[in-house]
Amino acid sequence: MSAKVQFDVPVLLPEVADRGDRCVALLACELRSMPGILRVHLAGDHDSPRICAHHDPALIDAATIERLAREKGSHVTDEIGHLLWAVGWIEDERAEREVGEALRGLAGVLDAEVAPQGFVRVEYDRHRIDAGAIERVLHALGIARDGMTRDQPPKKVW
Repeated sequence: MSAKVQFDVPVLLPEVADRGDRCVALLACELRSMPGILRVHLAGDHDSPRICAHHDPALIDAATIERLAREKGSHVTDEIGHLLWAVGWIEDERAEREVGEALRGLAGVLDAEVAPQGFVRVEYDRHRIDAGAIERVLHALGIARDGMTRDQPPKKVW
């Protein structure tokens, strides 16, 4: 007989805002590899995603799964950074594409998305690049946070 335990994604991965984020998949994969875990999937709605782990209680208990999930979530958070900046309106699709390509071309940037409505989202490998280097590239491209001049680098929103 199996049992299940659920964890709020923001508790395990505090920087993750999107249930489709690669860190959620990575954490689920880590949990699946644990002896006694039978199935791991996402539960909950878009606003309150949860990771649900079905397990064999004869092999692993809920408290152990929770401890390991927190440890693995902390490890993923230490490895992969997430930045989200509100920036000024990006004038056209070409500029949006160029900024995204420049960010994705940086060694250590895993993913970058630029929205014309004024948001820049970046996932990065903390061991290969830091937020300051990403900020400097945005600054060099003329991208500044809302209400800031080009002479001021964007600041980490989250």
